[in-house]
Amino acid sequence: GAIEYCSNGAQVNLGEEYVLANGGDNLSLSGSGYCEDCVITVRKDGESVVMTVTGTPVDEPYIIVGDYNGWKLETAAQLHTQEDGTFKTDAIEELKGSFKVVKGRFNWNTQFGSNGSTFDMGNAYTLVAGSANDNLPNISLSNTNVLYKDVVFVLDMSGEAPTLTGTAGSTVELVATYQLMGESTSWSFADAPTFTKVSEGVYELQRDKFYGIFKITKNG
Repeated sequence: GAIEYCSNGAQVNLGEEYVLANGGDNLSLSGSGYCEDCVITVRKDGESVVMTVTGTPVDEPYIIVGDYNGWKLETAAQLHTQEDGTFKTDAIEELKGSFKVVKGRFNWNTQFGSNGSTFDMGNAYTLVAGSANDNLPNISLSNTNVLYKDVVFVLDMSGEAPTLTGTAGSTVELVATYQLMGESTSWSFADAPTFTKVSEGVYELQRDKFYGIFKITKNG
């Protein structure tokens, strides 16, 4: 089988030689754990294998992750630093359901969730900070009957509590859509199966296998 070269117990510092261990835990970069324009070099040194990672260190970015992208950190919209110190996304093509603000694309350690109220476009929303262990509730949109188009978020971290403001280029009325969320399907709106309309006001879903806990959602 393949030989795995892994962590020697320390994190990897950019620009420094790192002696890899034969087997063990996965590797990670020190600091923010994020770099751009990276070059990873591996060379043999006697019986050892030595790695060097060079690149430009980058602070972990703030991102908006949610139902719109299947809750995938790696594809979430990034909040870019602005001249006034705020952070702003490029336009998100379509937005519905719920979301959170997370710092970093590699873990959920630093996140910002719901304050108990729903999110209104155009109004500053006070975020609640927490970690992956705090089980922070997601931020839900106040109007679940529309699809928001070309949404831009602005994050302000300068006050006593961070705030998030969103603006939408337009909205589209949603036709009623029911989905089955659960252990036998998916907890993500992007992947959960959708009921089929069989008559006026009646929807049906057929499954080969159905088990575990679940819930039915509308217009997720």
